[in-house]
Amino acid sequence: MIPISKAIEIIKRETFLLKAETIDLSNSSGRVLAEEVCADMDLPPFNRSQMDGFAVRAKDTKNAPARLKIVGESSAGNGWQGELRKGEAVRIMTG
Repeated sequence: MIPISKAIEIIKRETFLLKAETIDLSNSSGRVLAEEVCADMDLPPFNRSQMDGFAVRAKDTKNAPARLKIVGESSAGNGWQGELRKGEAVRIMTG
């Protein structure tokens, strides 16, 4: 083991900043962005689940397995409007 101060000295001496470059998206696999990229709009323009499944409260599944009552359904384009209470879940179907 080496002291932290020595490790920091080695890191500072042995590392360097890479220059940014512009490349085609098709050549970007395995690369790292030089700056943050933010979308200027949501797409799709509504909340959406990636997969079919269930919406649950994290507290209710902390000590999983857990039994939850399915109280509603959210399908593509028709979100569930209720309030999810303790011990409840909502079925999500992406279409």
